[in-house]
Amino acid sequence: MNLRRFINRILRGRGKGSSRVYVMPEQAPGSGSDCATEKTGEPVPPDSGHRERRSYIFRRAYPNELIPDDIESWDRHGNIMEGNTVKTRIVTASDELVPAEELQGICSVCQQADSVLLRSEISQRSLCRHCQRVFTRPDGSEIIVSPDEYTILWQNFDTWSAYDHRRRGGNR
Repeated sequence: MNLRRFINRILRGRGKGSSRVYVMPEQAPGSGSDCATEKTGEPVPPDSGHRERRSYIFRRAYPNELIPDDIESWDRHGNIMEGNTVKTRIVTASDELVPAEELQGICSVCQQADSVLLRSEISQRSLCRHCQRVFTRPDGSEIIVSPDEYTILWQNFDTWSAYDHRRRGGNR
């Protein structure tokens, strides 16, 4: 199963108020759970050296919510240094996985964070890629609008003006 589909299925199955976080462990390159390697490439006994663990937290971001940075901690257990790194990845409104630094803002329609935000050309509301609508005017030009504005524009669309413009040789 595709990783993105798996994560989206998990996130869609829980509500906004849920605090459950799914962590997917990943071992750092060059370190194993039984022994580590030094720069020389020679194996080091399991009772000396260091171990690293990386894990990822996948979650959605909502308005007025603090997003944690990547967390790194090191602990000493005898001769072994153990490092734990937890990286946060945000699932955007357009179902992309991005680091928290790449978020541009919150969509005014669906209230979810996105890495690319557009503005409505009528009301200047922020829109994610999922909520944007492209309306074609009678003269053939296109504008980006919100879903509510699109409905109003479509209900008031002058089909005769569009027909006249096409008949006169406008955009086809």
